[in-house]
Amino acid sequence: MRSCIFTARGGAEVQVDFIKDAFFRAGHEVHITYDEKVNVEIDDQKATYHSLPNHGKLGSWRNYGVIKELVAEIRPDIIYQRVRQNYTAIAAVIAKQYGIPFVHHISADYACKKNRVALDRKFLGGLLREYLGRYGITHADLLIAQTKIQANMLNDNFGLNSLVVPNGHPAPPKDGVRAEPPIVLWVANIKAWKQPEIFVDLAKRLSDTDARFIMIGKKGDKKFHHEFLETVKPVKNLEYLGQLSLEDVNTWLGISSIFVNTSLPREGFPNTFIQAWLRAVPVVSLNFDPDDLNTTQNIGFLSETADNLERDIRVLLSSEQIRADMGTRAKLFSLNKFHTAITDATYLREFGRLASASPYL
Repeated sequence: MRSCIFTARGGAEVQVDFIKDAFFRAGHEVHITYDEKVNVEIDDQKATYHSLPNHGKLGSWRNYGVIKELVAEIRPDIIYQRVRQNYTAIAAVIAKQYGIPFVHHISADYACKKNRVALDRKFLGGLLREYLGRYGITHADLLIAQTKIQANMLNDNFGLNSLVVPNGHPAPPKDGVRAEPPIVLWVANIKAWKQPEIFVDLAKRLSDTDARFIMIGKKGDKKFHHEFLETVKPVKNLEYLGQLSLEDVNTWLGISSIFVNTSLPREGFPNTFIQAWLRAVPVVSLNFDPDDLNTTQNIGFLSETADNLERDIRVLLSSEQIRADMGTRAKLFSLNKFHTAITDATYLREFGRLASASPYL
C-alpha cells in the first residue's frame, strides 16, 4: 500500500510519525509533504518527503496545482490529511478526481464546529480557510475523531459519522525514578491560549512547599514570549527549560510526580496527557478533560478554577501514596487504550480496507 500524508507540525506531527513508523514496519510506502519553511528530518529511510511552496496558512490553497501533480506522480492508494485547514479541501478534491480514498483526521475540538471568522485584516483568508476546512471534512471517505466528544460534535454540527481512534504513544521502555523533591511539570508551546502565566502563578502560590516547578515549551509570539520570561525570572521555585525533544520531554515526565495543563478548552487530545499517564504520572487539568477520562478513571483532576488547581496540586503533593495509586491506575488504563500497538493496528486495518478500492492497486 502506498500512502500520501498531508499534515501540520506540532502534536499532529508526532502522531503522523507514529503512523509512518507503523506503515514502514508493515512494508508499506509512505510519502509526506511539508511546507518549505518547516525544518523536517529528511534523513529518514521510512518515508519520502516532498516540499511545498510556502504561502503561509491562509495562502496554502495556492498549492493546489503542485499537489495535484505530486499525487499524479506518487499514485497513492490512499490520501491521509490531519488538521482542518485549506489542505483538507485540496486533498479531498484531488482524491476525488483520481478516485483515491481520502481520510481526514480531526486534531482539535474547533475542527468539529462551524466557527465564526474574526473581522480583521485576515478576514478573507480566514473565511476561505473555514470554508475549505468544512468542505474537506464533509467529503472525506473516512473521518477520524480523537474522542467520543469530537464524534458527537461532528454529528451534531455537520451530520457526519466518524471513527474514534485516540492518539497513540509507545510505552516507555522502563519506569523512571521519581525525583525528590517532587517535580510539577508543564509542557506546551508558549502561546497565549496555553495560559503559561497560570502555571507561573501556581508556582508562586505553592512556594511554601518543597516542590520544583518545571516548564518546557517552544516560544511563539516574540512579544508574548518576552513578557512570559520576565514573569518567570523572580519565581525561585520555577525553572523554564525552553524547547526540548520528544525524548527529553518523556525523560522529564518519567521523573515528575504531577503533570499540569492550563490551556483554554480548545485542544483536542493533548499528546502530553497520554505521555504522562503511560509514565504513571497523574494529570491535573485546568479547563478540559478529554472524554472525562481524568475524572471517571480517577487518574487525575479537572480543576476548572485557579484556586481549585492549587487545591488539587496540594492534595497530590501531600501524599506520595495518593500520587502512586492514581499513577498506577493511569498507566494500566493508558496501556490498554493508548498504546501504539493498539492504534497502529486500527490504522492499518482501516486504511487497508479503503485502499482495496483504489484504482492504483
